[in-house]
Amino acid sequence: MDMVASNPDLTTLKTLIGQAGLTDVLRKAGQLTLFAPTNAAFEKLDPGLKTRLMNGDSCLEKILKNHVLKNVICSSIIVGKIRSINLLDSFIKLSRDRDNKLFVGGAQIVANDMMATNGVLHIIDGTLVPNDALDVMEIAKKNGYTEIIKLIQTAGLEQTVRNLKNFTFFVPNNQAIKNLPPGALAALSSDQTALRDLLLYHVTQPSLSCSEMSTGDNFTSLNSARSKFRIDSYSNRRAFHYGSFKKTVQCAPIVRRDVESCEGRVNVITKVMIPPTGDIVNTLQEDGNFSTLVSAIVKGKLADTLKGNGPFTVFAPTNKAFEKLGAEVNDEKTIADLLRRHIVRGNLCCAGIFRTGWMFGGGQRVRTLQGDRLTLNRNRQGDVTVDSSQVTECDRTATNGVIHVINTVLEDVPRRNMNRIRDLWPMRWN
Repeated sequence: MDMVASNPDLTTLKTLIGQAGLTDVLRKAGQLTLFAPTNAAFEKLDPGLKTRLMNGDSCLEKILKNHVLKNVICSSIIVGKIRSINLLDSFIKLSRDRDNKLFVGGAQIVANDMMATNGVLHIIDGTLVPNDALDVMEIAKKNGYTEIIKLIQTAGLEQTVRNLKNFTFFVPNNQAIKNLPPGALAALSSDQTALRDLLLYHVTQPSLSCSEMSTGDNFTSLNSARSKFRIDSYSNRRAFHYGSFKKTVQCAPIVRRDVESCEGRVNVITKVMIPPTGDIVNTLQEDGNFSTLVSAIVKGKLADTLKGNGPFTVFAPTNKAFEKLGAEVNDEKTIADLLRRHIVRGNLCCAGIFRTGWMFGGGQRVRTLQGDRLTLNRNRQGDVTVDSSQVTECDRTATNGVIHVINTVLEDVPRRNMNRIRDLWPMRWN
């Protein structure tokens, strides 16, 4: 610590060590290695991060501990690429290049092997900032998530997001935002209140790892309505077959999990989550393309069921799909039986429909409220089918389930004469 205090190029580091309460750590007896960023190195930091550090941010200690190794590493033992553990119990990478230059992380060692009574000091030209010392905006910038940064700034939420504590943020990637319906992004950008609500729907408290979030869990968001979102997990793993595993939040697949930030966690998703505005019946009523289906639900006396707790998955034929039937059906029981073939208990997002081969029966099977089984499949292009009907739109979420739009009505499901291979397992050995 005395060496830091006496070096005019390390005054910023000295100040920050004092603010973080680490002076005693660097004074006591031990065998430490300190990689000391120069004043100029701190000047190169993102202005927002630098301001946070100089103001004594709660994650300052993490950044400084990231620069301290638990053992003495002299420059002479750095050959090629090595790594050593720091005070955060994380590994720091050290390397020597062909020009004999030494590096730690992304910073160059510009002065080395300054021996102290309790270790060694190396001066570096950059700072070693771990992810878990960055706020959401800094993580988004570091990883190139430019679209979410633009939306947060347009909504006037930048300072709110930077100040989040004990949170879990589901961040849509760039493509997810670009995939919003035409005109939706422009409409949101012109309505700051709606945009704020949409973005805060992606945030909950407390900070939770993905392993702490299980299928069926509902979490309350930070938007004005305190809307809830649901976690689901899907797998197509079977005997002798490793398969795939997916976890979703409000049917948006989580593609990058548990990125630690300064005060919480970030998970990256491939869809923008839209807060549901009502139950399944309400959601269908909001779209005129389902007026025939809504009328049939009422005639078949299934409205109360689809307004219940659920969750339910509904394969919803459009008005045009019903027109393909030709004849109008008015019998209450016939209508009810027909509609029950379109309803499955549980929350089955499109992410949970996998591409399967002939070995496993050519598709996933799900049982409907009518007792029939539907065959679900996904082709190489990613298109989803339900029996012979195509899913033309996935994942309209409701408060009690999810709706998938289909282009034909699911009539009688043909019975299979042959058992699928999957039904033979587990085999019995005599």
